[in-house]
Amino acid sequence: MNADVMGTRQGMVSPARAKVLDAACFAVVVACAAIVAWMAAVPFLGHVPDQNAFYSADTGRVYAYLSGKTDGYYRMKVHPLYGWFCIFYQAIVVKTFHVPASIGIPALSGAISVTTCGLLYAVMRRLAVTPVAAASFVLLFCSSATYVFWSTLPETHMLAGASVLLAVLIMTSPNGAGQNIWKSAAAFAIGCSIVVTDGMIWVLRQIDFAPARRGDVREFLQANLAKSRLLFRTAALGVGIIYVLWLPEWPLLGKRAGLPFNFLEERHFVEVGASNSALTIHIFGLTPPGIAVDWLMPLLCVAAMVVALRVLTPRQWFIPLFALFGLALHTVYSGDCAFLFSPDYMPMVIVALALVAKERLPKWTPGVIAVAALLLLTLNMGEWTRQMDGVAATGKLMTFDSVTLH
Repeated sequence: MNADVMGTRQGMVSPARAKVLDAACFAVVVACAAIVAWMAAVPFLGHVPDQNAFYSADTGRVYAYLSGKTDGYYRMKVHPLYGWFCIFYQAIVVKTFHVPASIGIPALSGAISVTTCGLLYAVMRRLAVTPVAAASFVLLFCSSATYVFWSTLPETHMLAGASVLLAVLIMTSPNGAGQNIWKSAAAFAIGCSIVVTDGMIWVLRQIDFAPARRGDVREFLQANLAKSRLLFRTAALGVGIIYVLWLPEWPLLGKRAGLPFNFLEERHFVEVGASNSALTIHIFGLTPPGIAVDWLMPLLCVAAMVVALRVLTPRQWFIPLFALFGLALHTVYSGDCAFLFSPDYMPMVIVALALVAKERLPKWTPGVIAVAALLLLTLNMGEWTRQMDGVAATGKLMTFDSVTLH
């Protein structure tokens, strides 16, 4: 275990019983994640909001990519390795097992979402959160609007959240934070693999924030500039890994794949304005936009991230800072549909909340979190149904065969 991040576990039971408890909690997490995804999928199985009809989601484009019914995979410029999931889906699900899109795409999306929950549990255990507490906070994530709304729709961002969690697992393993250049480069590549801006999780993990905690600006700059050359080499190696893995996508998909990291073509999504900024807060998706006082829970999440910076060690600051980075980024980039991007950042919000609870809140906190998760699930599942019914009323809830392809 990585002692500088995790600290020391206290009050542990015997190793055998601890493993049983860990396995039981993990099983509960996976089962609950699958049940919630199923609950969200069943009322609308075989249907999907048309392109841009639901929080500007690319449901039509993602369906076209997965099914191969597209002229080109130009969005690979910002989702560079998503093509491998398209290759897998087309080769295994469609051509080998002949599963219809109405079943295969929600099943694939649900499997990715359940995997995200498993990785979230693993990250919290790596950071010395107890099994019961980790399970309760994963249940909170499963009950969030982020999970209920996006767990089974064809989109890229739940998979992006999984890639961020996997990068964190690598970076918090022994020699994973920069001492092993290949492992660190792999973490960078994984972080960028689905959504390129999620590579910021790697950048923040490399920064030495200890002098900043002491208020010593000069030492902060010196400490981080001293290792900047190594970090640039590591990042360049990570970019190289991305390109090596991206190159086979083009011939395997049989159509043009967009050049990764081509940010210039994204400039038309950049917009600054009061209304845009007000919607950005829904990057924290415990509850969805559209309910009464829909700003309250996201605002509490922002406050919790600020508290986390006071409570956590500087080696752990990258966790709440990544969530706050998402808020800052989407203030100027597609902020009007920030809720769409919440799966990228909500897992780190949950991890930060769990770490703060571990350090400062009573031992019975997991029980309170579990009850809150049940109440939140009731609210979010009802709102999910209401909003999807609203999409249907506008004629924009399509069957997979009739969804607009882009």
